[in-house]
Amino acid sequence: MEEPPEFRILDAVDGFCERLLLDCRSPEVTRQRLRDDLEDSSATEQSHAAAAVARRLLKGNRDVLGHSNVEQPGERYVKETLVWPLLDALGYEYRIEPYLADTENRCDFLTVNTRRCLLGECKSPNRYDQAVHDLRAYTQVDGVSEQVGIATDGFNWLLVRHTEGRFPRRNVLAEIDIRALVASRLRMKGVHIPRRAAGRPSEGSTVDVHSDHLRETDPTKIAQSFHDFFAPARVDAAISDDEV
Repeated sequence: MEEPPEFRILDAVDGFCERLLLDCRSPEVTRQRLRDDLEDSSATEQSHAAAAVARRLLKGNRDVLGHSNVEQPGERYVKETLVWPLLDALGYEYRIEPYLADTENRCDFLTVNTRRCLLGECKSPNRYDQAVHDLRAYTQVDGVSEQVGIATDGFNWLLVRHTEGRFPRRNVLAEIDIRALVASRLRMKGVHIPRRAAGRPSEGSTVDVHSDHLRETDPTKIAQSFHDFFAPARVDAAISDDEV
């Protein structure tokens, strides 16, 4: 029997949380645990540094992840540990970093099992606005016919259409912020996250707090909504409805 899609989404987020806590504790600890297949079940072992990183991410701070704690750029880390697993959980088939038309431009992914190919752009957490900006630039590359894409920073997901013309207009066809889901899974792993932390970004946050799901406390409901908004068939329907 096939696993329900919301459970696959929860599993993907769980994997991200586990990897984040291990890597922020020490990349060498992560490698050792992966080699030895050791369990990490004790909440008392959670690193204060890892918990602090998680809280800063959820509060909307930029430039939290990087070489100093995960030994690679934050954008690359989030792609590999969260974005790709979530795309798989949603049921996408996609190409990673394809060239756009006959140019040297590349987007981060291109869907191949949707009615229309979708450009995909990823950024490090809390930088989804830059992903939207880059998507718009890709739609203006010579030879690129796609005008719809997915912009994400792992937490924020937006399905956007860019219209042509002198003053292009951005249409958001679907959006969701899943940081409350991430927060709930971190709590299950023993990380102290205030109950409404995801809905109360820090003063310097760049997150536009408008998602109805930021204050949701049921992770399964958020996972269901994520699937309802961003599964390939739902995205196809949203694009078709927008074109009517």
